[in-house]
Amino acid sequence: MALWRDYQTSLDRAHRIPTGSSYAERFPHLRLGLMLGADLFNCGEFYAAHEDWEALWMRLPEGGEKLVIQGLIQLCGVHIHRLKGRAEPMQVLFDKARLNLAEGGQDTPWLDVAQLLRETETILQTPLAAPIRAPEIPLVNEHADVPCKHR
Repeated sequence: MALWRDYQTSLDRAHRIPTGSSYAERFPHLRLGLMLGADLFNCGEFYAAHEDWEALWMRLPEGGEKLVIQGLIQLCGVHIHRLKGRAEPMQVLFDKARLNLAEGGQDTPWLDVAQLLRETETILQTPLAAPIRAPEIPLVNEHADVPCKHR
């Protein structure tokens, strides 16, 4: 028997997900602001994820983690433009996100940047009117450089 919990989104739509499925529960050693944004992103709530990540981004010191969070914010914009059928701004924002994620990815072993970029490129190559599989933030839990806690 699965235990369920309510997950409130930015549009006040309740999603029911299995307990233990949220990133905040599965990756307790990572920043809570990062996890909440990832959960929202995975639910397709790109605007809400953008807002959560932006609040985190503003508090971070300059460096790789800040660049990665900026890249994730830009990926939210990519998907928002895709949903609105705006191919050119979608591609421009993806190019910026790719640079930030690639540059900052050296300092963030908790994120599989290569997989995230591959999956996003696949989505961008799909015709705008075609349905896509919802993207997911590929987090890495088992890595020697992943800290035990850094909230």
